[in-house]
Parts: sequence; structure tokens; C-alpha cells
Amino acid sequence: MPEGHSVHRLARQFQDVFSGRRLAVSSPQGRFTDGAALLDGRTLESAGAHGKQLFLHFDGGLVLRTHLGLYGAWDFGGDSSFTGASSIGAPRRVGEREVAAAPDAVGGSAYAGPPKPRGAVRLRLVSEHG
Repeated sequence: MPEGHSVHRLARQFQDVFSGRRLAVSSPQGRFTDGAALLDGRTLESAGAHGKQLFLHFDGGLVLRTHLGLYGAWDFGGDSSFTGASSIGAPRRVGEREVAAAPDAVGGSAYAGPPKPRGAVRLRLVSEHG
């Protein structure tokens, strides 16, 4: 079960890797399509946490509030310029690994976009690099 310190760490990660960036927002499962559409193309202005609640503040005064519940987690990944932890929240399955980006012609890695959703991917946020 993710505890408060994990949610505060998530807020710091969102602030560090996505603040000031325009994000593509989608709901791969289709459960939150309307809400995702409101945030799609907006810029993340700031991220914060209060207790076990995560708040992502977007331009236009919109706020995404999430609670990880018992098993929730956010996974992160991207190209070679993307920095941050790969997963924060509930413990991952033993042996589960992130898939690295494919090397590009200049020796870096090209971000081919997020992987196909597995399990309960309720919301996806994508920037230029991760």
C-alpha cells in the first residue's frame, strides 16, 4: 500500500520532470476519457501532495487529484534526456523491469512513445521526452 511519503515523492518527481511542459493526456482504458480530454495539451504548472492525495495543477486553473488506493502506482520512462525514478507507488512485481528506449543514430536513445497499456492504466501523461 503506498503511504504518504510515496505520494510526496511522486509530487516532487512530477514537478522535476513535467513542470512547465505541455502534456498529451489520455485514458487508455477509456474510464476517464472526458477528464483526460480537458487536460490534453495543457501545461503542468506545479505538483503537490497533501497526505495521500496528489494534486497536479495545470494551466487554466485545472487540477488533477489522484489517490493511489491500495495498489496504485505511477510508472515513468522516456528517452536518454528523461530523468527520474521508473516507478513510484505500490511495490512492483518481482523481476519486472522498464524497457529501455531504442538507440538512435547518434548513440543516444530515441523516445518512441509510451508502451502499450498493461493492466489498469487509467491515465497517461506524455511529454516530448517521456
